[in-house]
Amino acid sequence: MHVLLTAGPTYEPLDPVRFLGNRSTGKMGYALAEAFAAQGADVTLVSGPSSLPDPSNPRIRTVRVETAAEMFAAASAVADAADVWVFAAAVADYRPAHVASEKIKKSGETLTLELVKNVDIAATLGQRKRPEQFAVGFALETTNEPGPRPG
Repeated sequence: MHVLLTAGPTYEPLDPVRFLGNRSTGKMGYALAEAFAAQGADVTLVSGPSSLPDPSNPRIRTVRVETAAEMFAAASAVADAADVWVFAAAVADYRPAHVASEKIKKSGETLTLELVKNVDIAATLGQRKRPEQFAVGFALETTNEPGPRPG
């Protein structure tokens, strides 16, 4: 069995030193990767920025990414060959429309950012999922916490 698993946050750059991100640690995704590997699965772990070390299990191949676009590209590259897809990453829903090439300097009392929607990795890959593949996604909510969404 081959498992595609996403974990951790994504960081969307504002300029060379700042980013939009979230507080995800990646712990759940890394633990799931270890559990699948312990059961004999080969795992491709696509991890956003995390302070966790790469798993040492030889059945787990870790692909480090930073942005939602990079996570989508890495997941897309292995999705067709995977039997199970687990989307446990906390992917940024939006990214800045423009990334400054230099550090944004303080000027004025406010700063307005234009954000554009990132690709929904689970939904987009789900459109090409074959019937024999299994996919599950997790979504963190601050109200009405639904838990896992099997699919």
